Amino acid sequence: MDPFTAIGLASSIVQFVDFSAKLIAEGLELYHTGTSASNVDLEEIATDIKQLNEKLIPPNQSDKGLRPPSKDEEALRKLAGSCRKVADQLLFVLNDRRVRPHRKWQSFRKALTIVWNKNEIRDLEKRLKKYREQISQRLIIMMSDQQSSILMTLNSLANKDLNQLKVEVLAAIEQSKQASSVEPSFSSLPTKLYDLADAGKTATKEERLLSSLRFKDRRTRQLEVKDAHPKTFEWIFEDSQRRPRPQIEYKQWLESGDNVYWIAGKPGSGKSTLMKHITNDPRTNMHLKKWVGKEKLVTASFFFWNAGTVLQKSQQGLLQSLMHEILGQCSQLMPILFPSRWQIHDTYGTEPEPWARNELLEAFDLLTKQTLLSAKFCFFVDGLDEYDGDPDEIINTFKSLAMLPNIKLCLSSRLWNEFKEAFGKDSSRTIMLQDFTRDDIRLYLQKTLNEDNRYEQLEREDPRCKDLITEIVDLAQGVFLWVTLVVKSLLRGLTNADDVSDLQEKLRRLPPDLEAYFQHMFDGIDEFYREQTALIFGVVVEAIRPLSIVAISFVEKENKNPQYSLKAEIRPYGDDEVNSIHRKVQKRLNARCKDLLEINIDPDADFYFRYKVDFLHRTVRDFLKAPHMRKMLSDWTTETFNAQSTLCKALLGEIKSLPMKEEYLSTQTDLFELVDDFLYYAHVMESEHGLCDETLLDTFDSVVSFRTGAAKIHWTNLEISGRLRDDDEQKSFVALAIENSLPLYVTLKLDSHPTIIRQKRGRPLLSYALPHPYLGYALPPNLDGVQPDMVRLLLMRGSQPNDKAQGSFRGITVWAIFLLEIQEFKRLDPNYFAACDDLYQLTEMLIESGADPDLLLQGAGTVSNILKNVFSPKESAHLEYLLAQNRRSRLWKWLGWSQAIVTLPQRFRGSG
Repeated sequence: MDPFTAIGLASSIVQFVDFSAKLIAEGLELYHTGTSASNVDLEEIATDIKQLNEKLIPPNQSDKGLRPPSKDEEALRKLAGSCRKVADQLLFVLNDRRVRPHRKWQSFRKALTIVWNKNEIRDLEKRLKKYREQISQRLIIMMSDQQSSILMTLNSLANKDLNQLKVEVLAAIEQSKQASSVEPSFSSLPTKLYDLADAGKTATKEERLLSSLRFKDRRTRQLEVKDAHPKTFEWIFEDSQRRPRPQIEYKQWLESGDNVYWIAGKPGSGKSTLMKHITNDPRTNMHLKKWVGKEKLVTASFFFWNAGTVLQKSQQGLLQSLMHEILGQCSQLMPILFPSRWQIHDTYGTEPEPWARNELLEAFDLLTKQTLLSAKFCFFVDGLDEYDGDPDEIINTFKSLAMLPNIKLCLSSRLWNEFKEAFGKDSSRTIMLQDFTRDDIRLYLQKTLNEDNRYEQLEREDPRCKDLITEIVDLAQGVFLWVTLVVKSLLRGLTNADDVSDLQEKLRRLPPDLEAYFQHMFDGIDEFYREQTALIFGVVVEAIRPLSIVAISFVEKENKNPQYSLKAEIRPYGDDEVNSIHRKVQKRLNARCKDLLEINIDPDADFYFRYKVDFLHRTVRDFLKAPHMRKMLSDWTTETFNAQSTLCKALLGEIKSLPMKEEYLSTQTDLFELVDDFLYYAHVMESEHGLCDETLLDTFDSVVSFRTGAAKIHWTNLEISGRLRDDDEQKSFVALAIENSLPLYVTLKLDSHPTIIRQKRGRPLLSYALPHPYLGYALPPNLDGVQPDMVRLLLMRGSQPNDKAQGSFRGITVWAIFLLEIQEFKRLDPNYFAACDDLYQLTEMLIESGADPDLLLQGAGTVSNILKNVFSPKESAHLEYLLAQNRRSRLWKWLGWSQAIVTLPQRFRGSG
């Protein structure tokens, strides 16, 4: 029973106790408003009691995945049972033959005295009084005890309206205590409880829908972007007539109905910093309100990050993030924008279906057509050039959004031709950032250099310091990043007592563009450190998210001892040890990676994960991924170095040293983020390098099992984000390896344990190799869920499409699940489905391997109909031909013609 259902049950108990007490109270003139003592209708009373009795039936606690009932729930169930017994007794009285002939009585108590004696009536009154006291006390505990699941849920939702209703419930309980003992009354308490239960269920549904849109790194990039230096970028809010370049009409754009404003600039010119500045500056909303008028203003932002996770650099992440912010401000729109999700979003139900791009785009269209809320929307999106895909794809998405009424977009990107053609035609709605930051760079230089006592002393002694600043501004060409690197270099020169002439000479020797400057920095790395430099850059470039300092420390240990993480004991690190690692890693990065890597601090993260190593700027990552730099880094490392293998070992070491915390067993925790990353790197090792370290993967499984030992089931059965959970807790690490496309590892396991396929309980292993949107789970991170090679391997080793899934899947076959899944794929994302030839290939494989051609799926139809609905006419015709061959083969087999038994087709009979 979820907390708000429990409150609803409490409301029903209160209502019944109050009703019954009034009904039998001696001398009570009215048992409810409008019914006098001379006009009590027993049939009406019976109807009321039956309705109240039905509300006293608690919901079944049948869902296997739900937690056991709390003390509050058990107490409410017990009290509800007692009240139902009273209801049965009252209904018995009403059905008594001595009472029934007389439909109307002066009072219900008069009727009661015909059947019961005085002692029995007093006993009932005492019981009702006892129940009244018990429910009052239980409600106080539920609303006040910090360990109460109801209070914890209320606190977790952080909803002001719910907290106010809680206060009103407690006040109503206190008020009921003051009621006359002759005429006991709960007054408004049942209504207050009902309001709280109803509002709580709605708030929980809202939070679950928001949570399904949310992803862990949604705001990471924006938070990590450097804040604007004081007093810089102020020109963006100035009136155009006050500037010599009136084409910068950002303020006018905010106040107008124009759709798109484009901020373009060179790499490192400060686009992301400016976007963060205008997104957070209250003046942006102040000017937007002139455009909005009396309507509601809704703003949202997203910062693409090419070095981040899949959702940080994809349309899916963009649309989910924007919609999350919109609904966070306009929760009343949820039933309108997502009616089907809202209807099936039980407070405590199964995991929601994964979001599809088309579904989200349709919601944006509905957003501008709905009439419930009069609102206008402004979205700020940074880093279009960091989108991981064809620029035309993201351009078309923004053009579609810009065409919708009441939506405007502020976009930023590098000056690519595609973006210029799409967004740069109106010069009054475009700026080239590097053309307007000269004064900002001067401000930054003056403030930063003057904060150094050595420079301040030099400036007093030599007036040429002003010329030095001017020269830096001239050479910068509007690129802030270049300036920050130059300043660090010059300040290090002051340590060696450089004078102005020395600083000027050093400045003139520095390369004037970023890429050449990065090369200059690399050329200056001490030859002794080069292997360690290449090692660190090699893993950081390949990492799908910033690595913790603990992971970096294990990377370095692996360099000295390739088996270090495998052999290391499981030993949680304390805060002091993490601080010590931070100080050491900071110094080592400074010596080996110059200023190109930095340690960022996430104040909201667990202390163990607070320090993250990341690139100074996206341009550094781009530089390191250039072919000539990849060759240089490769030349500096040993032939056996593999970045993904090193990352896997580093993450294994990190998991071994994690603090022992119970919350790591819940979904979307740091532990399972490491699990996801490890499995991704293992997948890349296999798919791109043909490498599989069976011992490493087995050790990883054992370590995670140890760290989650309190769960008492194998850790793959925990509700991990992005994983398909086996409802019957029969999932295994081999199943997870199949799901994450590790065919080399799976082959090794099938070689050493050939019976795994037939012995697997619950879902057959083959089902883990198939896409599964129908089951309502997200696809594994960084994979599309379609694995022809894995399916081929499993079919060769004995898996069958007609194998049945046991337990909660109720005997449905893998083939049936697949058919339902491809239907759902087509519905969720028709464009992806049309472009994915692998789904057609999988269907061919399954049919040719004996899939039942005559399967009939309730609500979905025949196999032929399903295939016609999802595939093109040409494809479905060929599949229908294969189905016909299957039918003939099944008939021949039934007749005993063994030579006609279907065997695995030669075309996918290969090695492995």
